[in-house]
Amino acid sequence: MLERISGKNEFNTKPGAEGLTIGEALFPVPFKSYLEFNPPAHGTWNIVHTGMLVPEAHIIYVCAAGCLRGVVLTAAEMGTSERFSNISVREHDILGDSMERLIIEGVSDVINRLERRPPAIMIYTSCVHNFMGTDLKYIYKTLRERFPDIDFTDGYMTPIMKKTMPPDVRTWVSVYSLLHGSPPQVPGNVPGRSLEADGSRHKPDASCLDRKSVNIIGCDLPLHDSCELIELAREAGIMLREVTKCKTYGEFQEMASSYMNICIQPVGLRAMAEQEVRLGQSGVYLPLTYDYDVIRGQLRALTRELGISEKDWTKAVDACEKAAALAAEAVGDREISIDVSATPRPLGLAKYLTEHGMKVGSLFLDAFNKEEEDEYSWLCENAPEIMIYPVVDPVMRTFKRGTGALGGAGAGEFAGATGGSGAGVVAIGQKAAYFNGTPYFVNIVEGGALYGYDGIACLMDMIAKAAAVEKDTKDIIPRKAIGCMSVI
Repeated sequence: MLERISGKNEFNTKPGAEGLTIGEALFPVPFKSYLEFNPPAHGTWNIVHTGMLVPEAHIIYVCAAGCLRGVVLTAAEMGTSERFSNISVREHDILGDSMERLIIEGVSDVINRLERRPPAIMIYTSCVHNFMGTDLKYIYKTLRERFPDIDFTDGYMTPIMKKTMPPDVRTWVSVYSLLHGSPPQVPGNVPGRSLEADGSRHKPDASCLDRKSVNIIGCDLPLHDSCELIELAREAGIMLREVTKCKTYGEFQEMASSYMNICIQPVGLRAMAEQEVRLGQSGVYLPLTYDYDVIRGQLRALTRELGISEKDWTKAVDACEKAAALAAEAVGDREISIDVSATPRPLGLAKYLTEHGMKVGSLFLDAFNKEEEDEYSWLCENAPEIMIYPVVDPVMRTFKRGTGALGGAGAGEFAGATGGSGAGVVAIGQKAAYFNGTPYFVNIVEGGALYGYDGIACLMDMIAKAAAVEKDTKDIIPRKAIGCMSVI
């Protein structure tokens, strides 16, 4: 209706399965957003996986049975069912006036039945509670008064809010809201929210924070030990803390004492901003990038912040160049296809590979990262033939997978472990592997925690190995959450 009134269409209406060249694709949103298709490539983390990163915490989902199916199976696949509970919302709960009582008494019953009292509980409510106007503040106030020894925080499984605050972004906010701030918590307030008894915001005392402790936040996977961030932290005598490496809830709480948070993923930016307000922790955004000069600038800024001398990264750049040359040799004349689940910077990666003699044939994404406008412009000028395909457009259900993402394997077919129709493509990311029907792919999500020069060199090595050795695509990509614990 709005399109008819305005008389113009802000999106490209070409069917998604036909694709667009990058020059045709509008920045930052090339495709319409409506009913969505979920391709059977599940290596990305979801809100259950991320919530479970908080050690010893118990997670409770409150939603309808249909919504519970996926999260229950995720917990079972992780082998963490003992840390997971659910409260099923039924029709009479919605039609009546008992939703608050259902949650309060349901959570209380779960706690009383547990063999061991958890130090923290994350309660995930769902869309229906937004629609009903459920009084969540009253629910959490009551639960904190009833169980003062437990930290409660609010989680949300609300895809209706994905345009304002996606579930993964909101989950990271919830995870770090459990960190205890100063002053001591006031009953009825979320842990660490730093509110006075009258509800006014308390200004945190940053002088109490540990200048020898820094957090990496917003990452589902731990940084590699060879990463430059870890190297600089060691040289400065800094304890670098990550929730992914915490073994106990007490160890997790030590992150509250760090004076600074470093975020390398866009998904963690909101949580970093919240921590600055709540705990007084300064925030530094050092986004993953494939640009040598940008990396050099980031590391230079960090060395100054940590009070150590600037380093010469020439050897690190040389290592990247050597690894990129080997990757180009291994790929040969095959095309490379990249999907957005593999890296938050697909355009930057496409530019880097193009500059190093590799042919990028296609990108699978539904929207461009707004931080990559310069890379978008560069690719439009220097590699205008790159094809852009959506991931979640329903027409992709019948996308014909094959060489160069231009036909071949039919819907529902995979490339097997002994070759496939997409053998002429090396994919980076599971979705690119699926849509191209190729057994040659780099199996990573979210950049693979590969940061800096070391990250680029590692990724180039992974591309070279992926180009040489087939993977069993059908067996690998249905498995959830690369790098997460799994019993299957």
